[in-house]
Amino acid sequence: MRPQPVESILVLFKGRFAQRMPEPGLPVREHLIVEQFDRVLPGQTCTEMITDTSLFETHWYPVEIEGKFVTIESNQRKPYFLLSATGNRVSGFTGCNRLIGSFELKSENLRFKDLVTTKMACLSPAKELEMEFLNALNAIKSYRLVGNTLELKDADGVVRMRLE
Repeated sequence: MRPQPVESILVLFKGRFAQRMPEPGLPVREHLIVEQFDRVLPGQTCTEMITDTSLFETHWYPVEIEGKFVTIESNQRKPYFLLSATGNRVSGFTGCNRLIGSFELKSENLRFKDLVTTKMACLSPAKELEMEFLNALNAIKSYRLVGNTLELKDADGVVRMRLE
């Protein structure tokens, strides 16, 4: 029996990446967990979904931090950051406080520096979201831009935050 030819297929779904411990002695691997299936688009590929989204002058809103989906209460503002195309400045909002600082960008290496926030009192869940957002930003060492999604990775290459 002859093998069937491989066909391109685009599958749209909502999911998340999770790190799983493999057998002893093997490195940790990232797995894809499908949480909601949307649809199949036979004959289409991811390259058709690629946009010209810029890393700079774009409001990047987190959709996942440390492998958990970001949920925003109805009375809560979304956190975001914006990288300036000039001056290597970053500004944004943590979910509770304003954020400013700088960044270094060399090829695919990205590092946030000197991040400071205002000191407004935060109540839960905004307080926890702010801590998670800032901790992830401070751990970032590289990035990958895929379509409208920005993946921020730590020194080990682990995705700490996904933004759209």
